[in-house]
Amino acid sequence: MSVTLSWSGSKKNFMGSFESLCPAELAALIDPNHPSLTISRQTELLGASRRSYYYQPMVNEAEEARLKLHLNAVDEIYTKRPFYGTRRMLYELEKTYDIVVGRDRIRHLMQRLGLEAIYPKPNTSKSTPGHLIYPYLLRGVCASYPNHIWGVRTLPTSEQSRGMYTWLLSWIGIADTS
Repeated sequence: MSVTLSWSGSKKNFMGSFESLCPAELAALIDPNHPSLTISRQTELLGASRRSYYYQPMVNEAEEARLKLHLNAVDEIYTKRPFYGTRRMLYELEKTYDIVVGRDRIRHLMQRLGLEAIYPKPNTSKSTPGHLIYPYLLRGVCASYPNHIWGVRTLPTSEQSRGMYTWLLSWIGIADTS
């Protein structure tokens, strides 16, 4: 990994930004064989501790195996039922795999695998562009007596019946005759 730095000797005027890098990435930027900058000075310039350069993570074989087992179980359940969230996944892990973990652990595992439950997202009821919106014909009409409002759907089959249908609606007063 090579990074071009413009450094004038002062940390205040430093042009590079390493705030988004993790300590392991910062440690990769340090050159132990630099002719003029010591490791201590390089870590200081990067804004990291010297300890992060020398840090070697401990690998716990039992924890790694447990993590792999949990990841595989969550992946299998998600493959069968991608609509399960953390609550249902928790129940399924306990019932099928005898794995007892908390919801936070399941959420972390799902995030690590890049999984998200399938569920209706907001704004799913937005109308499709180009879809006709029919007017509400009974707006302002008060149903003041029995059999006042009827719902009938007719399909005109010819020009004559289509004209009769339009005349009927205009006679009732709920259609625009223009």
